[in-house]
Amino acid sequence: MASTTEQVKARLSVVDVLSGYLKLEKAGASFKARCPFHSEKTASFFISPARDSWHCFGCAKGGDIFTFVQEVEGLDFRGALKLLADRAGVVLSNEKSGGVDEREILYAITGEAVGFYQEALKRSGEARLYLRERGVSEESIENFRIGFAPDGWRNLLENMKSRRFSDADLLRTGLFVESAKGMYDRFRGRIMFPIFDPTGKPIGFSGRILPALAGNDGQTSKYINPPQTEIYNKSKALYGINLAKQAIRTEDAVILVEGQLDVVLSHQADATNTVAVSGTALTEDHLVFLSRFSKNLLMAFDADSAGLSAATRAVKLALPLELELKIVKIPSGKDPADIAKEDPINWKKMITDARHIIDFFLENAREQNTDDREFLLVIEKDVVPYISLVSSSFERAHFVKKISDRAGIAESIVWETMRKQPGTKTIQAPFFNKNIPSNNSPSTPSFLSRTAERLLGLILWIEKEPQAEISSVEIENKLRVLLGDDYAKRRELANSDSNRLIFETEQFYRGSEKLSLLIEELLFTIEEELLKISLNDIMVKLRGASGGIAITPETASDQFLAECQKITKRLHELKLARARITF
Repeated sequence: MASTTEQVKARLSVVDVLSGYLKLEKAGASFKARCPFHSEKTASFFISPARDSWHCFGCAKGGDIFTFVQEVEGLDFRGALKLLADRAGVVLSNEKSGGVDEREILYAITGEAVGFYQEALKRSGEARLYLRERGVSEESIENFRIGFAPDGWRNLLENMKSRRFSDADLLRTGLFVESAKGMYDRFRGRIMFPIFDPTGKPIGFSGRILPALAGNDGQTSKYINPPQTEIYNKSKALYGINLAKQAIRTEDAVILVEGQLDVVLSHQADATNTVAVSGTALTEDHLVFLSRFSKNLLMAFDADSAGLSAATRAVKLALPLELELKIVKIPSGKDPADIAKEDPINWKKMITDARHIIDFFLENAREQNTDDREFLLVIEKDVVPYISLVSSSFERAHFVKKISDRAGIAESIVWETMRKQPGTKTIQAPFFNKNIPSNNSPSTPSFLSRTAERLLGLILWIEKEPQAEISSVEIENKLRVLLGDDYAKRRELANSDSNRLIFETEQFYRGSEKLSLLIEELLFTIEEELLKISLNDIMVKLRGASGGIAITPETASDQFLAECQKITKRLHELKLARARITF
């Protein structure tokens, strides 16, 4: 019997699914569209009905209908499977034999609560006045489905009882509390902000106490959230993500704020790529999830000690994940909601002027410490440790120079301070010589990797669809000789990603009348790049860049010089050979 995924794929083609999200154009046997995962003017996103797959040549993402829905909706595989199964009319295994998905019951109850709170808001003059005074428009109330929990102990409970939900299921939502006197509503006298998953399903709430009713519910917290449930995970939930996800992709940036009103007012100011954590501090799960949509994170937290603490926590989480982290500097005594309400244009400008996290820490250190000695101590303690977390060596060098200039100290001192940080990986100061690669550069450039990958894609394609007068075995043997011990690993990686590589090859090379010449050109390119790497390695040794021993051409061994001459000669031969290739 076919698996559930196979049943779904049998009923939904890749074109069926993706046409619901994208405007597709016919491109030979394939379709093309503008990629939804990165900003582009020219379509580089291709769909292959024959292979039932998709691939973007701009951002290198690709896969089948399940990976697409995971990416575009921000779901895990289970969520994507459920969404597509519902669309295809395929019953999941836990729903067979009259059974019901237990999570769906929680979604249904939470959805009923959203509607109940919305209706209650319409009847509450005090709650509507509060929202109006905070600058929330009627349109935003509807878009975010904001509601109100009446000041009573069992208003929502009685409504749910009439709909015949069991007590056990009601308690599982976290919307109710059980006591010796029976169940009662968790939220009372509060403005209710529903929290949705990326697909728009309601998973929980954040309740803000109405100032006029403060203390009436027996709780002192300004905001309260339900406990963890089967559908609400506070470490992953993001307020506003259902409305912000497309804007995040379009802008290639996400604005992260602290509160629900910050999100609502920011959206009103046309910064619709804004979300907030809900019920907890920022977590790695939040960042991993957001990275599916964009690698650029702008934090707009309150300008107080709590906001600075949150920024410090964020940098420790974000930089190792290779996220670009910036800070929107908020004036003291203000929050994003205030600014977005009072001056939407200024709020957008502040977002545009966001500073890289290291720049922010450096500027803050200067503002808070006018004494030069104290300034240097703060830099050493609170700024330098984070530079080592920056993934780009160029950016690290940039910030080291900036600290050197600002503090009036040598760059070597900053590098040395970074190396002394506990738990910090060894970091080398860059070796500045335009003719010699840095001693911490990768041994093989990414250009070489891409070229080898393209050639392996051709080999896989020819193996699957043999081309006249072209032997995949012959190409493979030549590549094996060039790459040596590195070949097996690269071939293994290519095999594991064969669908993508074959798809790319089909798009680039199908129908080419000069395929053999293209392959010859690729082989020449790989050999040339490998020779250049070898030559650079020898030059590094000659100039003492790697071992700390001063070796000069005069004292170098004849072997080194002979190798240089041999490589140079072969590079010249390759240049002449490539010149003879005519397309």
